[in-house]
Amino acid sequence: MIGLLFLVAVLGASFAAAWLLARRWPFAPIWKLSLFAALPVPILAWLFCLIIFVNAARTPQQDCGVDACGMTMAGAMVVAGATFLLFLFLWLVAGSGAVAARHGLAPVAHKETFE
Repeated sequence: MIGLLFLVAVLGASFAAAWLLARRWPFAPIWKLSLFAALPVPILAWLFCLIIFVNAARTPQQDCGVDACGMTMAGAMVVAGATFLLFLFLWLVAGSGAVAARHGLAPVAHKETFE
């Protein structure tokens, strides 16, 4: 349940960031705006996985037990792979946020066309 709440929060933040970036820089390419909006959370997750992987790799053999270090490194790689899939999904959501901002999903967008 908490994972789903985190996913919805990250998706909403990515959409909102892309929407704000697209409103701030209206002539920037949508792919760049959505890329910058989607990157912060995956970069933090990848850094966290890298730290865990390097820490487990540098642990001496006698401290690892049966195979705890190998399983920790494998888990870090699996989470990094899942984070890549999350990044692709966030990029898609952020792209839709940027397109929505460009095409008038705003309270006062294109006000002059309605008068």
